[in-house]
Amino acid sequence: MAQHEADREDLYDELRTAFHRWEIQLPESEVVIAGIRADGRLSIYFGPDRCYHFDEQHRLKRAYIHGLLYRTQGTTLAQLRRERTEAETILNRRDLDPVELADFLREMKAWIANFVDQLERSDFQLLRHTHHDVHTLIEKARECVSSDPPLAPAFAGRR
Repeated sequence: MAQHEADREDLYDELRTAFHRWEIQLPESEVVIAGIRADGRLSIYFGPDRCYHFDEQHRLKRAYIHGLLYRTQGTTLAQLRRERTEAETILNRRDLDPVELADFLREMKAWIANFVDQLERSDFQLLRHTHHDVHTLIEKARECVSSDPPLAPAFAGRR
C-alpha cells in the first residue's frame, strides 16, 4: 500500500506478486484490477478508493474504502482511520457493530456480484492481463462472496 493513499498510481503494478492479474474496463465504470496469488488469495481493486483482500479460504482479511482501512478481527472488522501530523501517523481504531458489519458485507458482496455479472455477460474490455481466461477470476470471486464464515481469523498478535 502506498505511503499516502493518493499516491496509488498503478494498481496493476501493486499486484505484481499475484500469479494471475487482470486490468478490466467495465462500461461506465472505473477500471477494476484483480489478482490471484499462487496460494489462492484474491484481491480486487474497484479503482483506487475501494479494494478487498481475501485469504486462501476466500474470507475477507482487509479492505480499503473511502480512506478507511478495515482489518478482520475474526468476528467483526476493525475500522482504522489514519490521522497524519508532520511528526507521526496515528491509526484510530473502532470495531464495527453487528449492524455495521452486516451492511459492510452486504455492500461488498453487491460490488463483487455486479462485477462477476458483467464478466459473465462479457460486458468488459480486458486491458492488461497475465492470464487471459477470466473464468478463473469469476470462480474465485464467487467463492469469496459465498464464504461462510465471511471473515478470516484475526491477525496473530493484533487486537
